[in-house]
Amino acid sequence: MKMDDLVCQFLMRGEASLGEIYAHFTGEFVARTIREVSRAVERLEEKGIIKEVGRKFRFSAAALDARRPPRAESAHARLWRAAHQRTLRGGFTRRDLILLARVNPSSADQWCRGMHRAGWLRVVGRRGQAYVYRVAAGAPGPEQPPPWRWPRRGKARSWRDRA
Repeated sequence: MKMDDLVCQFLMRGEASLGEIYAHFTGEFVARTIREVSRAVERLEEKGIIKEVGRKFRFSAAALDARRPPRAESAHARLWRAAHQRTLRGGFTRRDLILLARVNPSSADQWCRGMHRAGWLRVVGRRGQAYVYRVAAGAPGPEQPPPWRWPRRGKARSWRDRA
């Protein structure tokens, strides 16, 4: 592992002085030279990843956000984008959404029925036994999916779920 990454991992625990960083990395278990540690600290400071506040070093807030992995897109957003893509080509079936949005068949079926009931999708025909849908006119664009909540597991367990 690079020295820069090791210093970053150490500083993720909180702020530390340069002496504490040296003591951690030049100790008995981690055989690094003071020169290696100070070069790594200088490089990280030049890049703006760490800042010196008083006599302590700490991560900058922007650097913490940049190191976080991007959040995975939700199944609803993938389905909505796939529905828009296929509407431009004339319509889509549930099977098209399964392949494009990488969701399981029951999720695609629930989503299509729910969005049709909400008025965001229209049935425009059939292809074999499958319904062909299109995104309704006036629906939001592919980047802004309409609000959607997946039905809870074990639907209709109580009287209020049956409505």
